[in-house]
Amino acid sequence: MRITASPDVDRVEDKDLARYTSIFLNQVVDALNNNLTLTENLNAKILTFTFSTANVDVATIHGLGRVPQGYFVVGQNAAASVYDGASANTAQLLYLRSSAVAQVRLVVF
Repeated sequence: MRITASPDVDRVEDKDLARYTSIFLNQVVDALNNNLTLTENLNAKILTFTFSTANVDVATIHGLGRVPQGYFVVGQNAAASVYDGASANTAQLLYLRSSAVAQVRLVVF
């Protein structure tokens, strides 16, 4: 759920301000009560990396439009440690390595 607010709140008539405020606060409550999603509310992407060889850079397009700040592993199909690749990340590509052959899901931010 994405919270929306009108940029012209300064033009809301006094008689409508309570209704407008109520609608906005209900959106905030709804969003904060288990309706926040990573990809809609944070500048993050969920990616799947396939490491077919251990300890070798694997690159994927991340879609953030900027150099990623970090990542969290949220799932994997084998015991492996994921770590930064030797190549520098760019506004398009994320480089990672894995200590073992594995498929890994990450939240990249």
